[in-house]
Amino acid sequence: MLKLLLLQHRTSSPYFCKFQFFTFRLFSQSPSLSNSASSLLSLSSSSLAEAILKCRSAEEAFKLFETSSISRVSKTTDLQSFSAVIHVLTGAHKYTLARCLIKRLIERHSEPTNVSHRVFNALEDIQSPKFSIGVFSLLIMEFLEMGLFEEALWVSREMKCSPDSKACLAILNGLVSRRKFDSVWVDYQLMISRGLVPDVHIYSVLIQCCFKQRFPSKKEKLFDEMTSLGIKPNVYIYTIYIRDLCRDNKMEEAEKMFELMKKHGVVPNLYTYCAMIDGYCKTGNLRQAYGLYKEILVAELLPNVVVFGTLEANMKEALRLYSDMLEAGIHPNDHTFACLVDGFWKEGRVSDAIDFYLENNQSATGKSVAQRSCWNHLGFTCLIEGLCQNGYILRASRFFSDMRSVGVTPDIWSYVSMLKGHLREKRITDTMMLHCDMIKTGILPNLMVNQLLAMFYQENGCLRSACFLTNSGRLGTIS
Repeated sequence: MLKLLLLQHRTSSPYFCKFQFFTFRLFSQSPSLSNSASSLLSLSSSSLAEAILKCRSAEEAFKLFETSSISRVSKTTDLQSFSAVIHVLTGAHKYTLARCLIKRLIERHSEPTNVSHRVFNALEDIQSPKFSIGVFSLLIMEFLEMGLFEEALWVSREMKCSPDSKACLAILNGLVSRRKFDSVWVDYQLMISRGLVPDVHIYSVLIQCCFKQRFPSKKEKLFDEMTSLGIKPNVYIYTIYIRDLCRDNKMEEAEKMFELMKKHGVVPNLYTYCAMIDGYCKTGNLRQAYGLYKEILVAELLPNVVVFGTLEANMKEALRLYSDMLEAGIHPNDHTFACLVDGFWKEGRVSDAIDFYLENNQSATGKSVAQRSCWNHLGFTCLIEGLCQNGYILRASRFFSDMRSVGVTPDIWSYVSMLKGHLREKRITDTMMLHCDMIKTGILPNLMVNQLLAMFYQENGCLRSACFLTNSGRLGTIS
């Protein structure tokens, strides 16, 4: 069903718009076909593809293909003529237009169950000096564009030579993202045996596969192989390598790799710094982590929540970092505030969490909504949930009311936190009122809310309501 839906978005594709543009351009730039139009109608189905392949230019071949569309009487003829003009256009490096026609060929003339076989065979059956092996790489990319990964993979494996590096990269990356790690190496070796010359991007995907498979020896072998081929690792490869070392707490080796990349002229990015900071925090070396954070500021990279979250394990360093962020003119986002509030809860510092909210809420008074956006659903929910878990249900209710007063509408998770708090304290009336308020504001309960309320009503003897909520959750009538 998914493939059928994917094959129905013909006219909505950006390639279709490009196709119309190229059609107009080619027809407007070439001489009129008024003298030959009648002769095109007399072309037999078997000679149309041959006539396209004999054209002197790609423009002429495309015109012949388009103007003869009314004379095509069978799908077989369409496959032949489509394949012929696609080969001609690909050989002339008109790849965008060729992909437009490949898309049309897939949509109009193949069943979803055997689309790859029929289109591949049609393209392979062209016997002409204008045969272009590049059409199969375009076919792979078009299948991937349409979400048909298995079809693209089949074409890649059926080719007599390797697809181009772009198509190979897309196939290997797709296998890694689908966690088909064994297939990655099998298909890579197949591509190499058929002529693929790997570049830095191919090695990036392979090293990423090693990282996910936890194969450090294979990763080092690939790294050495790159060096021997004269391929310089990019920042992405260095970052994967460093992240792997930090994950295994090999910080000395990670530091050497970090210095090596800078020595080779590769500038670390924010993700590289995040990997190093996370490694230092996990090994308890907060001084080094904080030093790297300052290096981020010197490099004029804006630290994000990932950098901040790595320092959350130590609230003293986290608050020091927060202060430095303000001094550096970096306005903390909602994730930053949530990290700090969560850190206070983990250390049992309830009053500090409340004071932190009050301090920042007062400093934001009079500012625009955009400037006060640090306290949105995430910040408030984190604060409310912590209060409810520590038994401060009245204060949580007060902050829940504050959300609306500052223009923040509670979301489903804000209601979940409050419901848990009321249920924990056996506050029956408040629970029922909160449930009604949630429905009134247009927020439909999710499965978790349904289960909480069903349990609540069952414990209080409202079996009919509990049964209704339980059945609604099972049937999926409540999102």
